[in-house]
Amino acid sequence: MVVRVDLPGPHEVSVRWEGGSADALWRDAPGGYDVAFRGRVFRAGVVDERRKRLQGLAAAHRPTGPVTLRSAMPGKVVAVLAEVGQEVAAGAGVVVIEAMKMENELKAPVSGRITRVAVAAGGTVEGGQVLVEIEAGPEGAR
Repeated sequence: MVVRVDLPGPHEVSVRWEGGSADALWRDAPGGYDVAFRGRVFRAGVVDERRKRLQGLAAAHRPTGPVTLRSAMPGKVVAVLAEVGQEVAAGAGVVVIEAMKMENELKAPVSGRITRVAVAAGGTVEGGQVLVEIEAGPEGAR
């Protein structure tokens, strides 16, 4: 079955399928959305099945011990956002590199404690160079 979902306007959704259709209004709500459909309001959320599977795989393969963050390409270190001993959450910015006239904030791949900062603001880096080492905490990768 083919299902077509359109967003005809702000906070409107129109769903069409073989032999039927439905229109609804929605608004942001804590933890999801409130959807008004056929005179009733329902609390709804969006589940991305692919992301859910990947998160499950990541949880099963959480790193332990030191995790190294490396530069993907040569550039200039614009800022170092973390220091040795600092606790960081997965996804937190730790170093900003300028490469090809664009600034890129490199984020912690895991939650944990910074054990080494191998660069300083104003310095240059080569591709593959170690920037920061993080001792993965109990939460591990995001």
